[in-house]
Amino acid sequence: VNRMVVSAICGRSVIVKKSRLDEMDEELAREVITVEAEQYVPFEREELSVDFEILRRGLPENTMEVLLVAAKKDKVISHVDLLRDADLIPAIIDVDAFAVQNAFELNYEYEKDKVYALIDIGLSATNISIVSGGLPLFNRDIQFGGQTFIEGMQRKLGITSEEARSALEGVPGNKPDEVLKAIESVGEDLCTAIERSFSYLRSSGEAESVDRIYLSGGGSLISGLRSLLAERLSVEVELANPLRNVEFREEILGADPVSIGPTLMVAIGLATRQGS
Repeated sequence: VNRMVVSAICGRSVIVKKSRLDEMDEELAREVITVEAEQYVPFEREELSVDFEILRRGLPENTMEVLLVAAKKDKVISHVDLLRDADLIPAIIDVDAFAVQNAFELNYEYEKDKVYALIDIGLSATNISIVSGGLPLFNRDIQFGGQTFIEGMQRKLGITSEEARSALEGVPGNKPDEVLKAIESVGEDLCTAIERSFSYLRSSGEAESVDRIYLSGGGSLISGLRSLLAERLSVEVELANPLRNVEFREEILGADPVSIGPTLMVAIGLATRQGS
């Protein structure tokens, strides 16, 4: 049995940042990036695991654009230990945001000059990745996810965790108007966080606006959330389908796995790294 796995980490202990450096070879860039990482994270250099990718060379003033990824070593080590405790061998440790982008590129074509927000809503966190033409423009993790909706619904409607889950899935049995109002109320914080990301995108000069949002993760299936985001953000919102260009067995996922597809975005993206 092959126990090699590709997995990913995310959250506050992981920083993804674009930076502009003078043109240099990859070996020297690695040294410079390690020092550069300290500017963006509140940790000592010895506490960090750092990697990078050169995005573009030959930019004005003899510079190049790099994508910096820094994670606390403790976070990486605990992740590796968890996998090993499960009798698995960590082959690659990726970042959720990159996995989502890889899954997107496997299934969708970039339209010229279009800017997309890939928003993956997990249980405890949401990742916002803004991309254009295959290049990442902005990335942010926010501590808001499906669990935030569950707890908010419990407070606002006075229901149990299980009842809240059913209500979020659109299962009949609750008062639909009250449920929708509660979802909209809790979802306001998510809308505000996304709006801030879009504002930062504009102020940084990366892009004036976002043309379309692709929603994924378990939270993307919350009843009424897609229409709430579309209305509040004035952007077209589409449920991402990471299975568009993927062969799958119907006996496992069903003939039309729309209800499960968006939850597989990170997993499909990680699977594209299998041969790396």
